[in-house]
Amino acid sequence: MKAILIIAFLLILCPVAALSQCPVMPAGFQCVAQATVNQAAENKRELDATKAALAVRDAALLEKDKIIQDNKVAADKNVADLKDALQRTQTDLATSTGQLIGANAQIVNQTAIIQFLLTNGRVKQNGLFNIKF
Repeated sequence: MKAILIIAFLLILCPVAALSQCPVMPAGFQCVAQATVNQAAENKRELDATKAALAVRDAALLEKDKIIQDNKVAADKNVADLKDALQRTQTDLATSTGQLIGANAQIVNQTAIIQFLLTNGRVKQNGLFNIKF
């Protein structure tokens, strides 16, 4: 009989002891284990470190984008300058070529006049053909 009383007492005491281990929490709160709290704190620290690293990478990416944009602007300006220089060079070449052609035509004209004057304007008679010198 003592054994039955001890067993009954233990059966009643065990659930009461289990319920008494978790304190009564106010409404809206929850009882959590220490390991869960530690894991949440570690996750929070990792999250903060990851956010800081992401902010640094974003800043570096923005700086690189700015450098790329500056390089594109400089390249466009250089292309425009080179096109302008090429157009000026082509114009100068065309002008110089025209002057050279005109000078060559004057040389040919003056050579013909000199040849005519050297022969005193005479026509050389040579058989059937008349050749001017």
